[in-house]
Amino acid sequence: MLFVSVLCLIVSGRSAAVEPEGNGPFRDQVIQLDAGWNAVYIDLEPVDGSLESVFKDSPVEIVASYFRPVTSMEFIDSPNEVLPDRKAWSVWYAPHREDAVLSNLNKIQAHHSYLIYAEEAHSLSITGVAYFDAPRWYPNSYGLVGFPITAGNQPTMSQFFDSALAQSSMKIYTLRSGNWTLVTNPAAEMMQPNKAYWVYSDGASDFKGPINVDFSGSSQGGISFSKETITRGITISNVSSYPQSLSLSLKHGKSGNLPVSYVVRVLGGVDEAIKNVSVPFPESLEIGPIEPGQSFKFDIEVDQKLISAPVVSATLSILTDAGFDVDVPLVSLRRDLIDGL
Repeated sequence: MLFVSVLCLIVSGRSAAVEPEGNGPFRDQVIQLDAGWNAVYIDLEPVDGSLESVFKDSPVEIVASYFRPVTSMEFIDSPNEVLPDRKAWSVWYAPHREDAVLSNLNKIQAHHSYLIYAEEAHSLSITGVAYFDAPRWYPNSYGLVGFPITAGNQPTMSQFFDSALAQSSMKIYTLRSGNWTLVTNPAAEMMQPNKAYWVYSDGASDFKGPINVDFSGSSQGGISFSKETITRGITISNVSSYPQSLSLSLKHGKSGNLPVSYVVRVLGGVDEAIKNVSVPFPESLEIGPIEPGQSFKFDIEVDQKLISAPVVSATLSILTDAGFDVDVPLVSLRRDLIDGL
């Protein structure tokens, strides 16, 4: 993963306990764990994703992640049932437990969902970086999935999945009091931040959320810039059945502000050709509303003349008024400024 590799380039040789410097921007995902089982969605790439680091000094005893599709016949009512038969699961046990030798889950990753068992209620904070990804659906199977939802502005499940044909049956299970419970009224059930659900996909699916964010010519995980490549295009599409307004903002890393502009096309006069003008990216850029089925396309560019560090990064945050929050890392990598390259 490009953006994690760049992070390692900057912090290599430093202790994981030291506050990360140089790259980023870093943020914390704070997850409120209840005593017992929790279904959790991680939306960032931890700086140190080892289980021992993420759950250090916490009451977390067990963490489980599934690695193959779960069919209707295999669906379980309680997370306790994953422990006797672990064929479809990777599991981590806290080091002090006798069964810790059976652990085969080694890392917490971005945009993955986990079952977490805690001995008592706990506020878990994970430090990491943005990473662009989407759920992986398996045809005719349940997937343990979550989405980057904004607290205080959550959509209902019906609103969120209204354009998802493979999920139109709304076979969704939520974890309540340690047991999986079928959501019987998705029009009244709110999507929750940091939470994972079992969601059934009737056939193949590429559903990502109420908007799609697409960009080409970049590496997996985000958008990269170089001395040779200073401009990238982004397309944001409204795939829901209702209008959506967007709020775009930049969060900069510790190595300095990434000099980002967006390109607008300007007509100077009747006899003048249309020309492209670069406008510095503001603190917040409001767009919309974008009607159902419509897309908003724009170019962003990085002024490499203003960059003097090998790696400078930022996060482009795209927040919809439907409560969906997509973070896209932007990274400028100047190999000519890296010693030894």
